[in-house]
Amino acid sequence: MADDSAHLLLTVTDLHKSFRGVHALHGYRLELRQGDLLGVIGPNGAGKTTLFNLLTGLVKPTKGRITLGDADITGMRPEAVARRGIARTFQKIRLFQSLTALENVRVSAQIHEKASLGRVLLSSPGFTRRERAVTDRSRALLARVGIGDVAGETVNRLSYNQQRRLELACALGLSPKFLLLDEPTAGMNPTETAAMIELVQDLQREHRLAIVLIEHNMQVIMNTCRHIQALNYGKIIGEGAPDEIRRNPLVIEAYLGQSQQKPALPTRQAAA
Repeated sequence: MADDSAHLLLTVTDLHKSFRGVHALHGYRLELRQGDLLGVIGPNGAGKTTLFNLLTGLVKPTKGRITLGDADITGMRPEAVARRGIARTFQKIRLFQSLTALENVRVSAQIHEKASLGRVLLSSPGFTRRERAVTDRSRALLARVGIGDVAGETVNRLSYNQQRRLELACALGLSPKFLLLDEPTAGMNPTETAAMIELVQDLQREHRLAIVLIEHNMQVIMNTCRHIQALNYGKIIGEGAPDEIRRNPLVIEAYLGQSQQKPALPTRQAAA
């Protein structure tokens, strides 16, 4: 992880979530600093998406505390969490299909804007300037993620790869400090996957973001993240550098269903 002297951005303490007696997350803890890139892995049902839903306020924890900076955000509504600087993408793309790419980003970028009904109805000069600034920023974000040329296209006309990039632009429109990426390369071919991960790494450096990355593509995780957490049945079963994780017998067993004497997870190497 990052330098221990850096100020903690996110602290999660003893986080639990139960659904009708089933422990989806049990005793989860995390400390994240600006610039950290954490990989989270685990079999289906391990608790990864539940973790993201808790961090973004989509569900409330059964127990535990989530602190962003100095603010306790435990159980806050999703829009309040977003305004405080946490943005995410989803495993299954969630965009407004009938709106254009530009309009989708504008929806996110306006979350910090406040205008009275009178100013909106009268289109006051201040309101008009702010609207133009939001549009310009939204266009810039589309260009930055490589899809500036489709700003006027509706989402349902975009390719899958373009929609993944648009979702990332929408997340950046929230001006986040902390970004949660839920399988951003799912469904992509090796070339698209490599380009997406390169984009994520570049954006992290440019915006000094802290990022938590969920991925089923183990090679992506091993190549991208210096620190990894492995979950199974809602508990952390392994944590550390890629080499530690791929040799961890509990992680190997979680993925293969049996203990192995030799590493079974992919080694760190050049991205495909």
